Amino acid sequence: MRIALVAGILALVAFSPTYAQRASIGVYADPAGNDCGVADNGPGVIPIYVVVRSLSAIGLVGTQFSAPIPDCLVGATWVSDTHVFPVSIGDSQSGLAIGFGTCRDWSIHVLTINVQVQGSTEGCCRYAFLPHPESTLGGPEFVDCNDNLFVGTEWSSFVTSDGGWGPPVVLDRYPPDGAIEQPLNTTLLWRKYLCSCSIGEHYTDVYFGTDANPPLVAGFHGDGFDPGPLQGETTYYWKLVAVDVDGGPPTTTPIWRFRTQKGVPVEPTTWGRMKAFYGS
Repeated sequence: MRIALVAGILALVAFSPTYAQRASIGVYADPAGNDCGVADNGPGVIPIYVVVRSLSAIGLVGTQFSAPIPDCLVGATWVSDTHVFPVSIGDSQSGLAIGFGTCRDWSIHVLTINVQVQGSTEGCCRYAFLPHPESTLGGPEFVDCNDNLFVGTEWSSFVTSDGGWGPPVVLDRYPPDGAIEQPLNTTLLWRKYLCSCSIGEHYTDVYFGTDANPPLVAGFHGDGFDPGPLQGETTYYWKLVAVDVDGGPPTTTPIWRFRTQKGVPVEPTTWGRMKAFYGS
């Protein structure tokens, strides 16, 4: 028996853990979750609305997560939370558990985070949702109306200078910049974050080579590129340009570099690559 939310928050006490992504959570400029871009139009206090969406017909009865103000929201400080439901324990910054009181479906405004801003945010600032400190599943947790516990996904969680368009942003990459002793069959990996609800189809141009200003070598939709066998004890340079096919502004990363190891290629396992990518 596992109590998923903080003790006493729900009348439910036994949950069957599942991992199907049947809900999403994000920050919005309105409580209905229609306007996805939150504008840092300070100085002053702005409301940031946290909206949960049930992505199945089952509906939801509760959630738990933490949502501390990200560093990229420059000069911002947390003021308070405005709770929508009376059964709410904790706060957004250190961990919050919310019971809805009844089974609810589709779009649910669960919390308003009141933030003092300075109007300093430019570009796209990702407002990440993190696990509750008591979570063991590693992400924002939800309980559906059949008492199943699962981890959901983030959706449209960003703040911009004007709340409008933001290009795709590359969040992570592998190998890390400046890495040494990399295998001769290293695969480039990355993850993108879409900073606008309007972004639809997009692709990534890959620039790669031994020149400090690497040439364009590929353009495609994936989040990885295999350059083929590499030379030993060689420094390689690479960068990415994320492009929105509907004409939005592209995002160009800095130029990164890594150096390969000496010797014959050693085949890294897929699992080994993913562990390195995610920092495990």
